[in-house]
Formats: sequence, structure tokens, C-alpha cells
Amino acid sequence: MEAKESELVDYLMVLWKRKWTIILGTILIIVGAGAVSFIITPAYEIDAIIQPGKFFIENQAGNFEEVVVENPQQIADKVIHKSYDASVTTILGLDEEGLPTINAQRIKNTLLTRIWVVNHDIELSKKILDSLITLLRKDIDKKIDIEMNNIETEIKSFQIEKERRGEEIGILKKKISIIDTRKKDIIKEIESLRSRIDELEEEQLKVLKKEEKSEIESLAMLLYSNEVQQSLRYYDDLNEKLSEEKLKEADANAYIQIHTAEINNLDNKIANMEEIKGRIDYTKIVKEPTSTLDPVYPKKALYMLIACIAGLIIFTSFALLLEFMKRSKAD
Repeated sequence: MEAKESELVDYLMVLWKRKWTIILGTILIIVGAGAVSFIITPAYEIDAIIQPGKFFIENQAGNFEEVVVENPQQIADKVIHKSYDASVTTILGLDEEGLPTINAQRIKNTLLTRIWVVNHDIELSKKILDSLITLLRKDIDKKIDIEMNNIETEIKSFQIEKERRGEEIGILKKKISIIDTRKKDIIKEIESLRSRIDELEEEQLKVLKKEEKSEIESLAMLLYSNEVQQSLRYYDDLNEKLSEEKLKEADANAYIQIHTAEINNLDNKIANMEEIKGRIDYTKIVKEPTSTLDPVYPKKALYMLIACIAGLIIFTSFALLLEFMKRSKAD
């Protein structure tokens, strides 16, 4: 135990003896690292955040739920795999080999995709991100346009069906108006016929009350009886016609109710589709391309810290080596 403590003391004595070698050497490395970090052109991180378009779909329960057109991670993967690099370079007139690496990732627990570039040319990087976002929005929003067209087509079909049913109601109302006119004519004729039958029956009754009837009165009575029978048969026919017209009127009113209920249903469907259409979101730029205030490369403080640690290790080892070589010569 005492031997180990003695060795530790010897090491400490050596380090103290060579302290200026260690300190000056470490300072030299730190200064060198600082000089290099100041010489290197600083690079900034320019980033943007986008939210892919959203629309609604009907689930099995008949409810509408919001979904994104394209998964944010899929967007990030396409950017990482350089799917748009050729198009970006064409738009900006750049050499594809000189295009800085474009990175992307989904922001955790969100429906957002972050895209960024690390480069010394801030303005160029912003143009690159602007061009990329334009391409992404055009690509993603194609699906939104298709969904929007489908909704508009469906709304148009509902409106056409609504107009058709409205026309049917108009036809049925005209039919009811005609039926109503017929009913009035039939009722008027029934009332007139009823009055005529009552008159004939009254005349017939007068003749019947006479004890002695002339030949002309007997003939008149027979004629009255025949006319009453014919009038009654016609009266029954008129009542039957009136019943038929009432049935037609009831049928027409029933169809009007059916069409009216369907029009209300179509209005609800159109309102729902309009609501869905109104809530469709195209791809949004949540954060415009912006640069960090301070460079992200080179990280001067980190470099100098690493240089300090490396300098201490190197020159401590060097100091121990020098002491070892000196003692070896002395022996």
C-alpha cells in the first residue's frame, strides 16, 4: 500500500516538475484549434417545417375522421433519399453534385415534417428549401385536388338529384291541381244530380198520392221512375269517380312527401360534404426557411475543449516519457 502511494507521489512530482511543458503544450494545441476553427468558413442550419394536407374519410361507424394525405415520415424519407434533388437543381440552375445535403425528419408526436440544410450560404439554402417545399406541396396537394374533385362531383350529383325530385314535386302539384278541378266538377255535378233526383222523387210522390190517375199521369210516373233509376246509377258512377280522384290525390301527396323527405336528406348530405370540403387543408408551411443566429459548424467551444483535453493527455504522457528517458540515462 505504501509502495503504491509512493509511486503516486512520484508521478505527481514528475507532473509538477514538468508542469510548464504540459501547460504550454496544451495552450499551444488550444490556440491551434482556435485558429483552425476561425479559419474554417462557418456553416449555419437553415430549416423549415411543413404540415401535409389533410382531409376527412368516412369510417365503418359512419363517422368522419381526419387523416393526412401523406405520412410526415414518408415525406422525410423521400427528401432523405434525394427524390427531389434533381428537380431542385434544375429549378435553381445548380450542379447536383454541389447541392448541399438536405435532411428531413418527422417531429415526434406531431403531423409535421422538419427539413433542414447545413451550409455557409444562407440565401442559397433558403432558395433550396423554398424550391423543395414548392415541389413537395405540388406533389402532396395533387391528392387533395383529387379528393376535392370527388367531393365536388358528389355534391353536384346530389344537387342534380335534388333538382330532379323538385321537378317531380312540381309535376305532382300540377297533377293535384288538375285532380282538384275534376273533384270540384264532379262534386258540382253530384250536387246538381242529387237535386234533380230529389225533384223527380217529389213529383213521383205527388202522383202516387192521387187515388185516381190519368193515363198521362201513369205514364209520367213510369218515366219518373226510370229517370230516377238512371240518375241513381249515374250518381253512383260519379261517387266512384270522385273516390278514384281522391285516391289519385292521396297517392300524389304521398309521393310529394317522399320526394320532400329525400330532398331534405340530400340537403343534409350536401351540407355534410360542404363541411368536409371546407375543412380540407392543403399542405401548409408552418415555419418558413430561417437560419440559426449562430453557426452550427465549426463548434469553436467544443473544438477548444477537445483540444484542451487532448493537449493535457498528450503532454502529460510526453512529460512522463521525458522523465522516464532521463531516469533511464541516469541509471
